[in-house]
Amino acid sequence: MTVLTFRRDALLYDIANYAYIEGHRLDICEGETALSHLVMDICQAGNIDRVARTLAIVYSYAVELLRPLSVDADSDTCVDNGIWWPEVYEIPLHDTDRLRGSALTLISRLVHEYMVYKALYDWLSMVDPTAAALWAERSAVTAMEVRRMVCGNAAGVRRCHPF
Repeated sequence: MTVLTFRRDALLYDIANYAYIEGHRLDICEGETALSHLVMDICQAGNIDRVARTLAIVYSYAVELLRPLSVDADSDTCVDNGIWWPEVYEIPLHDTDRLRGSALTLISRLVHEYMVYKALYDWLSMVDPTAAALWAERSAVTAMEVRRMVCGNAAGVRRCHPF
């Protein structure tokens, strides 16, 4: 079994970097200094709790995106509405021996980007809805690429469409 791992610190690093670029663009290009600070503060105290909740949701979406390769979690796991904030998000996969190593690497990198884009989309939908649309599109395109990789490159794995 292969396990894809996504370190929280690496996700937050990319989220903060993209938010800084978005905020800087707002400040320099549009003169929106106050708004730029809201955008850039995505990973600051208080705001980070929203990011944690978003990443928990996006992680679940990522597991579903990776079907039919992803492995179901134990059915007796306790699930509550607390903030789930692991150091590493793990997605166990099976039947990966039928995928090329480069395909697994690409899938892993695409899922990382997907998680980052969705977190940015969620934050920007609250503070800058105009910019949020771009990140929604990026996450949708990335999700389609993940599905294409999983469904198109997994020889011997049930296809994701009926035809």
